[in-house]
Amino acid sequence: MRDSCGPALRRPCDYGACGGGVGPVRLRARQDLTGGQAQGIRPRQACRSSIVWETCKIIKRMHTATNRGEKGMRGATYGVIILVVGMIAGIFGFLILEPDLRQERLAVVSMTEGSFLQGCEVDSVCYLPQDITVLSGTTVTWSNDDSVMHTVTSGAANSSPTGLFDSGIMESGDTFEYTFENAGTYDYHCTLHPWAAGVVIVR
Repeated sequence: MRDSCGPALRRPCDYGACGGGVGPVRLRARQDLTGGQAQGIRPRQACRSSIVWETCKIIKRMHTATNRGEKGMRGATYGVIILVVGMIAGIFGFLILEPDLRQERLAVVSMTEGSFLQGCEVDSVCYLPQDITVLSGTTVTWSNDDSVMHTVTSGAANSSPTGLFDSGIMESGDTFEYTFENAGTYDYHCTLHPWAAGVVIVR
């Protein structure tokens, strides 16, 4: 215990030293304002003078406000850390899942070797795969892997073209792509070989 309530104390205001009765040495008699002897208790300054006492209370309030501010800053810091960790986790999650999402949004159909010959429809290999199911927003790419020309024309072979998509004449090795934005069932065929037909189902 020090002999003052000023900055020399370990805490901003030690109420044990100010007559609060919480210090190691308790006053057993009322001290005068000049800090006189009290029944054998060692001399010390009287802390109950109005100026010193009010100063102690002000320092105490400042100390309490500082502690509250530090707690608020710690809470804000924890919030920022949680936000940053969440953002990093989201970025890594997107990078991990993004290839799978891209795979779901892409599809390839092959016009197989010999699909210009009638009979390929019996084995459903004129377009391979002949029927394909994709998600909306998927881009389907047709590849002419045959040795002759083909087309990819929307609409059933026994009806007029719908005009939704048409590759035109595709030479061997050419590709054609179309992105299906809306759910539905889309028939298509080759105008040069009408037995070659396929279906795209969009969910």
